[in-house]
Formats: sequence, C-alpha cells, structure tokens
Amino acid sequence: MSPARILGIDKDYGSLEAGKSATLVVSRGDLLDMRTNNITHAYIDGRAFSSENKQVYLNRKFKSKYNMQ
Repeated sequence: MSPARILGIDKDYGSLEAGKSATLVVSRGDLLDMRTNNITHAYIDGRAFSSENKQVYLNRKFKSKYNMQ
C-alpha cells in the first residue's frame, strides 16, 4: 500500500478492495522460475486473460499428433 500512496494512486491500486484495479496470476510451481512455472489463470484489471497464442496451439496440436508427452 505504501508505494501506491507515494505515487498518489492508492484510490485505484495498492490493496485488494472492491472497486480497485487488480492483477492476479495463479501458477503451478514457482512463478519466478522458468523451469517450474506453469501459469494456470491470469487476471488483468479484474478481467480474465488468456495466454493462448499460436505457439501454444501448435505445441498442443503436434504433441497429440506425435504422441509426445
């Protein structure tokens, strides 16, 4: 909360309260470790964010096609 107060944006950011903007990331594993990080859900400004892109789609497609794990 202190950094938001210093920046003067504590009305919209800095704590989890109704009416404030929120960004939340849920991960299996350590979020800061590239090897174990597996983001399952992400919300930016309270809206669900999909991390789907062409590379993720192609990875799933060819994993199942070639029976890879």
